[in-house]
Amino acid sequence: MKIKLLKIPHFETDVNEGKFNVRYPLVPLSLPILKSTLKKNSLKAEQDDLSVKVFRQNIKDNAINLTLFNDEKRVNNFIKTKSDSEKSDSAMESEGLKILNLTKHKCFDLFGFSLDETNNPSTLGVIASLSASIKEKYSVPIICGGRAPNEVVNKLLLSKTIDYWILEGPYANQPQVFVKFCKEFENRNFSPDKIPQLSYNKNGKVKTTNGFLEKDEFVTPDFDGLPLELYKRNKHINLHTGGTAVDDLLVLPYFFVKGCPNRCAFCCNSSWNYYKTNDPDKVSADLKFLSKKYKTKNFYFLNSSINPTKHYINSLVNSFSNNDLSISFTDCATFMNMDEKILRKLKDAGAKRLIYGLETASPKLLNYINKNLKLEHAEKILKKTYELGIVGEVELIPGLPYETEKDVTETISFVQRNQKYIQQINLFKFWIDGRFLKEPAKLGIKLLSEKQERVCIPENKRGFDEIKGLKWKDKVKQTNQAYSRLKKIHLPYRLEEMPNFSLKDYLFIFHITDTMYEK
Repeated sequence: MKIKLLKIPHFETDVNEGKFNVRYPLVPLSLPILKSTLKKNSLKAEQDDLSVKVFRQNIKDNAINLTLFNDEKRVNNFIKTKSDSEKSDSAMESEGLKILNLTKHKCFDLFGFSLDETNNPSTLGVIASLSASIKEKYSVPIICGGRAPNEVVNKLLLSKTIDYWILEGPYANQPQVFVKFCKEFENRNFSPDKIPQLSYNKNGKVKTTNGFLEKDEFVTPDFDGLPLELYKRNKHINLHTGGTAVDDLLVLPYFFVKGCPNRCAFCCNSSWNYYKTNDPDKVSADLKFLSKKYKTKNFYFLNSSINPTKHYINSLVNSFSNNDLSISFTDCATFMNMDEKILRKLKDAGAKRLIYGLETASPKLLNYINKNLKLEHAEKILKKTYELGIVGEVELIPGLPYETEKDVTETISFVQRNQKYIQQINLFKFWIDGRFLKEPAKLGIKLLSEKQERVCIPENKRGFDEIKGLKWKDKVKQTNQAYSRLKKIHLPYRLEEMPNFSLKDYLFIFHITDTMYEK
């Protein structure tokens, strides 16, 4: 059995304002993990990233018109009529075939699509156009997976755009479900009902199988087959100091923490009682292997936080030191399990950027969302992060339930007091997830129909009333006002002014964040 795994191109959506844009693609992680898991189970798969290939192709000659797929009405019509040759959209079919022809697609028994932003019209449009070409040429099934709104999954399955969807489970075990699917698929008496976490079209209705696979493991990602040269920028960067340098880095993704031991109410991890970490020595061995094989010292970690507990982060950095990794990396972090000693170890281990989840500087709201954070401690950590030459960023969530103007003012005051030590603010308008989605009444909110007005992009952005506060219409207004106030905060300091920060560090951070730090 031969399997083709494809990363699907799309326009990125600004989660706060719904605007579409195109950013330089980073190396994906989901496909390399899936490929490695399949290989471990004696299943052969090839992988490719159509996202970076389309991006590079359009830099060269703007040959692929992705904007066609941003028209939601047109995309929906194409999905409805793609099987009708007289009504089908020939332009979308043509662009889809151009995208498909950027990769080898003959002689495969199954196609697997890796998706981002599943409620983005460009994602669905590209899926539909690729599917039309694949099914016309080869009549082989297409399977997708991950987290997506039910209406999106149902639309794709009922239109027969795709054939199967692996649901996201509490054990982050989609790769194992995919392995089970492939092994069952090879049997003559294949039945999708034997596969847990699976949705499919059965006689014109979406059926979802019961159960979850509890088997879960960390695997070393396999990046073979991805066009790794295309992720390098190969361009000059004009620094504020007037110098130039070539950004020709390969930066690979990796993760070693699943779930989170904390239960912050807004976070998706709070609704699943699941937390698992990879053995620190296994992490070091993986990174040393990947560094040597792919000739890079640069990594971006995709953990919920690099320091879920003090014990784990100390074991991790000690392992990095003992194995003399000599790498550079970025990751998310929590203030709660951080201190000066750990920060110094992280700096020595190669930390270049840490993104701290602050969410709000209102003590009232921190208590409400079950975030056990002392603001005085957060200020000390930000200052020490800066002094050590690690880029420190904070994430803020305007629009939390029961947030008031006073709460926003407290957050602004915190940022202004510490603006020297904060290099970037990442704003995310509040949306319903985690415990807010699972037990809204306990948190004092009432969920509304999914058709209510959204604060930001539609995916999982469900309306709600504060039971003892604002109705949704007023909450939308209040959230937008809070977002506007926070967005106006000016951070005057630049990376090259940081102590213990080099040109090499600048280029690494620039590569990860695109043009975020160019003023």
